[in-house]
Amino acid sequence: MIDANERMSVDVLLTGANGRLGEAVAREFAHTAPTLRVAALGRSLLDAAEQEAVHEAFSRLAPRVVVNAAAFTDVAAAQAAARNSAALDVVMRANARAPEVLAQACAAHGASLIHFSTDYVFSGGGSRMRTEVEKPRPFGVYGRSKRAGEAALEHVGRQNPTFRYLIFRLSWLHGAPGDFVSKVLDAALAGRLSRMRNDQWGRPTSYESAAKLAVQTTQRELMNEGAQNSLHVTIPRGIYHFAEPGPVVNRLRLAKLILGMGAVKLAERGCLFESEMLRRAGESLQGCRMHDRARPANCRLNCGKLSGLMAIDCFSWNYYVDKSVENFLQSRLLGMEEASDTCLDKEN
Repeated sequence: MIDANERMSVDVLLTGANGRLGEAVAREFAHTAPTLRVAALGRSLLDAAEQEAVHEAFSRLAPRVVVNAAAFTDVAAAQAAARNSAALDVVMRANARAPEVLAQACAAHGASLIHFSTDYVFSGGGSRMRTEVEKPRPFGVYGRSKRAGEAALEHVGRQNPTFRYLIFRLSWLHGAPGDFVSKVLDAALAGRLSRMRNDQWGRPTSYESAAKLAVQTTQRELMNEGAQNSLHVTIPRGIYHFAEPGPVVNRLRLAKLILGMGAVKLAERGCLFESEMLRRAGESLQGCRMHDRARPANCRLNCGKLSGLMAIDCFSWNYYVDKSVENFLQSRLLGMEEASDTCLDKEN
């Protein structure tokens, strides 16, 4: 990584570097592509919705590839923002205006843009796998704002035929504090988990795999830059779906799987009381149907288009969910030890 204030030509400009996805992408660049010059900027250093700030960053850094990991991702807060114009503006600036500004800058400076979107650009139920040719029709504010960002890139692309952009729609991200995994485990350990939605289907995807996708496609963009007969297959610009391999699952089944993993891991550590709490929570957890305009029931993404062009180095989603459970419990157990030096299964 380079100094954000340094004036030099870089290979990659990473925006949203302080967010969950941005931090994962920065780590992956440092781990697997340490020779690349990466300027990782959080919002405090670069507000991507500010045209002047972006112009200055491009003039100072001259990036060859921009990875936009910045976004407003709180679905509930985005939906609540529909009733407040100022709050709605915050959502739209992050998810629609910023991608547009970055796309315009990339087109003007000859840089490629890698941008992340969401399965929530779709709506409704059914069991068909969503493909990239299916027309998005989001009902929720979050989905509409992310679709607006996609449309902005497509518009800039129509105006600039040489502008390279890749949009990756991701599904059910996890692997950081506050994710679905930690919420399920937290609620169960607090005795507050009783129901879980059983009519929303999809595949969980880790921040780690999304970061691998960002780095691998960045490397491919850099290798293909200016090469007419490259040995590396260029990915046509446009929208692609990405989720880790594995079966489609509903939220209820996923929650039970998380609780089962957690119960086993806690038992192995001798935390029998907490292990039993998770086991019982999994057994008693009831499914429920939910009508939620902001969160579509059918999040099944068909990822064949992307997998036909490149192989992403990642395991099944089950492996990464297990890893997220492990990381949560490691953090939780550390907190327990700091508080009492014992697990909670020890009687007072």
